[in-house]
Amino acid sequence: MDSKENDIRAMRDEKVIRQLWEDSVGELSSGTVKDLEAVHRMIDESEGRKKSGPRIWYAAAAVALAVLSSVLTWTLADRPEPEYAQVSTEYGERTSVTLADGTVVALNAGSSIVFPEQFTGDTRTVFLIGEANFNVAPDDRKRFIVRTRHIGVTAIGTKFCVEAYPEESVTRATLIEGRVEVDVTADNSRTYILDPDMQLAYDAEIQKTEIRKADARKIASWEQGYLVFSGVDFGRIASAIERKYGVEFYYDAAQVRTRQEYFVKFSPDETLEETLEVLTMLIDGSSYRMDGKKIFFYFQDPSRAV
Repeated sequence: MDSKENDIRAMRDEKVIRQLWEDSVGELSSGTVKDLEAVHRMIDESEGRKKSGPRIWYAAAAVALAVLSSVLTWTLADRPEPEYAQVSTEYGERTSVTLADGTVVALNAGSSIVFPEQFTGDTRTVFLIGEANFNVAPDDRKRFIVRTRHIGVTAIGTKFCVEAYPEESVTRATLIEGRVEVDVTADNSRTYILDPDMQLAYDAEIQKTEIRKADARKIASWEQGYLVFSGVDFGRIASAIERKYGVEFYYDAAQVRTRQEYFVKFSPDETLEETLEVLTMLIDGSSYRMDGKKIFFYFQDPSRAV
């Protein structure tokens, strides 16, 4: 992605973190104001780092506490100040990080995760923007919690995946193995329990929560380079292609109607061109044109739009 796209993404991530802060902090003190300032400094510093490859940034505990304060019940005065780190990926990248407790996190393209270098509190809490697979190390004494803008996922030792891209209205949590609890920020009156191959999907636009059956291993297979779609609209396919290949996708939403559902699987070794060719075969009458990192998807005969 070019520098302009990086700047836009940095602004987007800052907006998400700022909103979570505003939603979770009831009273501001001089200490919490400094925490918020630290969050902004971390983001400002990250904008200057344009090199490719996953980025790791370190900040004081105040930075992550500002993000995670909605789930932590202790204050800065009650605990020592551990160091926090943030790992991020650009579009076209994936990476894996092992946390201090042995939990392995696979981070998809266009994603960020904030986590403590050492889990010194009563829980193991991380904050996610984007998509990640979690293989959680067992620890009966400390629950593992993943916080996103709209949901929180709690586990002890299990495998699950979370999809929480800020540009998408739906946040999803899918269980691969074990058992997890999921809470929805907008509705703290209940907790949802997921069994393997179950998915919780929360749509923030209409504030609706849905529990459905899902093939969890297929959903998590992006970690091996697959793109698997089952009954999804074209917009989700286009977004996933953007993230995997580091491109920008342009299309007429009026032609590719969002209510149409598609079923398709792309293999890890398929090139961008091969992936686009499959799309044109999947969607009758469609074609595409490439201009550098920009993909223009269109219909040769508008009357044949699906």
